[in-house]
Amino acid sequence: MRIKDAVASEYVPHGDAEILLAYICGKHRTWILAHGEYMLTNQEEHQWNTFRKRREQDEPIAYIIGEKEFFGRFFRVDHSVLIPRPSTEGLVEMVLAILQLTMTHRLSSTVQLDSGVIGFADIWGSCADTHTIVDVGTGSGCIAITLACALPEIAIIATDISAAALDIARMNAKRHNVADRIQFLHGDLLEPLCHPERSRGAKNPFLVIANPPYIPEGEKLPPDVAAYEPSMALRAGPDGTAVLRPLLKQAHAHPSCIGIIVECREDQIDEKSTEGENARL
Repeated sequence: MRIKDAVASEYVPHGDAEILLAYICGKHRTWILAHGEYMLTNQEEHQWNTFRKRREQDEPIAYIIGEKEFFGRFFRVDHSVLIPRPSTEGLVEMVLAILQLTMTHRLSSTVQLDSGVIGFADIWGSCADTHTIVDVGTGSGCIAITLACALPEIAIIATDISAAALDIARMNAKRHNVADRIQFLHGDLLEPLCHPERSRGAKNPFLVIANPPYIPEGEKLPPDVAAYEPSMALRAGPDGTAVLRPLLKQAHAHPSCIGIIVECREDQIDEKSTEGENARL
């Protein structure tokens, strides 16, 4: 089978086919575009047929090839973790920008990350005093690892309620040579930081960052998301705030936390910010 015949597959979009074939052939996508007459080897054709059938069943490309690019780095993913998205790259950029600020007053701000999706920041302490960043619900570890690479002077703690997700995150940390810079803790939200014997650095001022589940139960999702990505990393109660609310309460209640930055829906801001204010009284 020639590359151009594979790309012309009836049930797989051309762009998806090019990405899969680039992975199979170990080439860049531009090479695939320029070598339509290339004959796939028997092994390559067999792998293509396997990948094609999976994609025809709406399985996301990232799960098929086992990785996804995020902030210029590739991260291993499987069905135990959410696939990293461009909106979350914007969340990381927001964190990096806020850490550059020298503030003497409280900061509350939002940044548009995607249609209907924002980054929401509530900072009540000094960013200059931040020694640690806590990535809550780390999943693949893409946020924690990207920040570890960008901020070598900052300690990183990554928590997740899923032990399988933490295994993937540890693999990715090792892949990007920051395994010794990140402490991975198993537990719900900030609960692991309530045990000093488990979390080194939790007594130092820390900033929380999170891309928690924020999609309401019952909301229709695309087939490749609904059928394959972990529901617990996507959905959060009737209004999508079942994880955001307790996370904000925990962040405001922790004596070492100086602020929180989260990805969420636009219509979840008011409820969340009010909840946080009440938690501090």
